[in-house]
Amino acid sequence: MKKTVFPLIIIGLFINATALGQATTRVDLPTEYVRNTTVGNNTLPENVQGSPYFTEGFVAGKVFTEKGDPYSAMLRYNGYSDQIEMKDMDKTIALLKRDYISATIAGKKYAIKKYQAKNSEKLGYFVVLNTGDIQLLVKQEKEFIEGKEASTSYGNKVPPKFAEKTTYYLKNGELAAVPTKLKKKDILGILENKKGLADFVSSNGLKLKSEAEVIKLLNFANQKI
Repeated sequence: MKKTVFPLIIIGLFINATALGQATTRVDLPTEYVRNTTVGNNTLPENVQGSPYFTEGFVAGKVFTEKGDPYSAMLRYNGYSDQIEMKDMDKTIALLKRDYISATIAGKKYAIKKYQAKNSEKLGYFVVLNTGDIQLLVKQEKEFIEGKEASTSYGNKVPPKFAEKTTYYLKNGELAAVPTKLKKKDILGILENKKGLADFVSSNGLKLKSEAEVIKLLNFANQKI
């Protein structure tokens, strides 16, 4: 029994030191790139099910700006308020939503892109899946769904919850990204030079039902530009 005490103490000290280090890490990012407080989650009911985050805890990431080297920070993405949040000492701050500020979180690149939303154009965070002029983007959202009271004394009350929503977009140059499905008809219907791309799809046996196959097509299309 005594042989296990010392290792357990060391493990406990390591865990506490790690948690303390995350809680007391100061962000070196200049204030011109961040807002002091986060917004959008202050009015949520206490009994809401699920989370506005895709990863509840902060993870090591990097922030990229138009100047110099990237900045290291503890980051997480808020899919409800569409914000990238950072741990700064004992508080949470957020990146300003600017197209010259991007970040990597858990190996995924998040960047601000212009996109079509119903009858207007908006700016929002997307996960960028490939490089080049034509890009496949993923918009990850957490939608808040209101709860419902029981309609009868025998019914059950439905609590409010967060529902995950994932939408693919195609971005072509400076044009606003447009929503698409991973389908051959949808992808080729959006892209230019349809005949040349259709021939490439056919000769390579692509179904365009996966991210990997769409990216293969876009890499080819970007080489033709």
